[in-house]
Amino acid sequence: MATPNANDVAALTDAVNRKLPPEWARYPGGWPGQIEAALVDAVLSIRATYGQPHNGVRGAVARWREHRGGDLAAVLHNHRKVSGRTLKAEAIVSAADALVKVGVRHSGDFDAASPAQRKAYIGVPGLGPVTWSYLGMLAGAEGSRRTPG
Repeated sequence: MATPNANDVAALTDAVNRKLPPEWARYPGGWPGQIEAALVDAVLSIRATYGQPHNGVRGAVARWREHRGGDLAAVLHNHRKVSGRTLKAEAIVSAADALVKVGVRHSGDFDAASPAQRKAYIGVPGLGPVTWSYLGMLAGAEGSRRTPG
């Protein structure tokens, strides 16, 4: 493979500068300050279509935010399972209970770097390190990223 010369690099740089916006818009997604919505989103996103504001995961989170009560699976219109055995709604409730037991009662209590909180979350059958990292991103936690194992 030939080493690129200065003309190749200049041509590539010019093309990138012409095609891409000069400044990227900040990602407005997630649920900073809303740990409950972030948790619902993270769990429902497992093997799911994110959808539009009225359907998919986004629609389910919107319905939950509107109703916040009753049978969670019915409110979410979601009877899918994690790991083939537990309803996602049950996993959400179990994760919420586990996080409360380690002191997470409000968004300000959530710490994506906390080993105890991570262990509580991934201790729920069907939930793991990838959705834990996603929960951190959705919650707006500083430095959240996908971490191994």
